[in-house]
Amino acid sequence: MQRPTPCVGICSTTYGDLVCRGCKRFAHEIVEWNGYATDQKNAIWLRLRSLRDSVTEDLLQVTDAVRFDNALKELRFTGSDDSSSGKAFELLRRLAARGLAPSGAGLKLVGYSDDRDGIQQLLVDVDREFYTRSRAYYERSFKIASL
Repeated sequence: MQRPTPCVGICSTTYGDLVCRGCKRFAHEIVEWNGYATDQKNAIWLRLRSLRDSVTEDLLQVTDAVRFDNALKELRFTGSDDSSSGKAFELLRRLAARGLAPSGAGLKLVGYSDDRDGIQQLLVDVDREFYTRSRAYYERSFKIASL
């Protein structure tokens, strides 16, 4: 089951951003979220996951499917609608919060060290690129000049 909203509690639209730096939704989607039908919400969730996955798919590899599945179960991950790279990313975030190594969960970071600094840098880089792609998507969709 997915969260009721993509909000992560770090909204930058209140400061004038057209794309939220926290959840990566467009400002009008945040304002209108509660009025959207389920299919509209699902379309936004799909876009967000797709953009996130396009960033993470080459940065995280599952090297041990059994360890990976066990780690998902241990951390009570229930995102059944996430792709493999989406699950890997969410698992990495949870592992990082607990100070656990990705290799123990069957994950390999590509281009980053497996230590705390490498994991944090990957998370920062993914967030930055996810935001950049969300802004580009907004600009393409609504034909505005680059911000």
